Amino acid sequence: GGAGYYIVAVLLAVVALVPFAWMISTSLKSRGALMSIPIEWIPAEPTLDAYGEVFSRFPFLKTIGNSLFITCSFTLLTIISASMAAFAFAKIRFRGSQAVLALYLATMMIPTQVTMIPLFVVMNKLGLIDSYASVILPGIFKPFAVFMLVQQMRAIPNDFLDAARIDGAGDFYILRKIVIPNISPALATVAILAFQSAWSSVEGSNYFINNEALKTFA
Repeated sequence: GGAGYYIVAVLLAVVALVPFAWMISTSLKSRGALMSIPIEWIPAEPTLDAYGEVFSRFPFLKTIGNSLFITCSFTLLTIISASMAAFAFAKIRFRGSQAVLALYLATMMIPTQVTMIPLFVVMNKLGLIDSYASVILPGIFKPFAVFMLVQQMRAIPNDFLDAARIDGAGDFYILRKIVIPNISPALATVAILAFQSAWSSVEGSNYFINNEALKTFA
């Protein structure tokens, strides 16, 4: 049973890799070899001319650098803002906190496409169109990240926080020194999801950035 499982898994992996292998093989062929019959699975005369032509026509390195800068900044901003918001909802007592949290989380039901035009109007009023900030700043508002962190922070005993407050620790110190270390796995998950969201977000770069020097890889 175990051997059969691994054999099937390997076969499925090979099938899944065939399109990728074909893509790599095709990229190394000359124009004539692309249309040859029978099909050349392995190029008889591999060449890198296609790569040279692509890099000469399109600034790949620049766009990848822009994408990495925006994605990393977006991820960092999401982690910081979501951690602070989650801490306020989970560990700071104030009137109406649960109602505000419920309203905040309800925004997850709003499709991203619906918010694009209002967000564009706001960024335009702030004069941030055609800047990195127009794509990075939306990372401040991530309800799902806040929801994940609130659940983790609620599991931390309040006695730990109260003892720190008695010793004179402020909320920011408690967040950095006590809460964050105890929710590091959840923070890692949030970081991965935020990174993936920012990297694959074509809408942000297309709507807010028209300057070719600031264009992203997406």
